[in-house]
Order: sequence, then structure tokens, then C-alpha cells
Amino acid sequence: MSVYAIGVFATFIVYVIVGNYAGKKVKGMEDYYVVGRNAPTVMIVGTLVASFLSTVAFMGETGFSYDGYPVLLLVLTP
Repeated sequence: MSVYAIGVFATFIVYVIVGNYAGKKVKGMEDYYVVGRNAPTVMIVGTLVASFLSTVAFMGETGFSYDGYPVLLLVLTP
């Protein structure tokens, strides 16, 4: 087995262990989706910013900025 395969397998095991541990705290689907109505503001803002940046990167707007059109990047973002 190569070092890379061992690393992938170890990472998979860690994800399964963390998922099982975190899954025991969730009482139902609604509790999972709304974080038990106890999400801090920083976490909500962080998820919104991450979603926005992911969409911007996916749509290729960073390429416009790289090509020398930073104004177009500002116009396209909400």
C-alpha cells in the first residue's frame, strides 16, 4: 500500500468517526438544517460568504478580474 492510499484511508476513517460523533447530537432533520436555532452570527455570515465565493469562483468571475476587467467583476456581483 502506498503512502497516499494510507492517507486517504486514514482520512476516511477520521471523517466517519467525526460524523458518527456529530450525528448523535442531532435530534432530527429540522434540528440538522437549522442548527437547533442556536447558530451564532459569525457562523451564519461565514456560511453565506463561503456560498457566495463558491458561486463566484464557479461562474468564472475571477477570470474576468484576472483578464483585466475588475470593474466587470464588481458589476456582476450582487
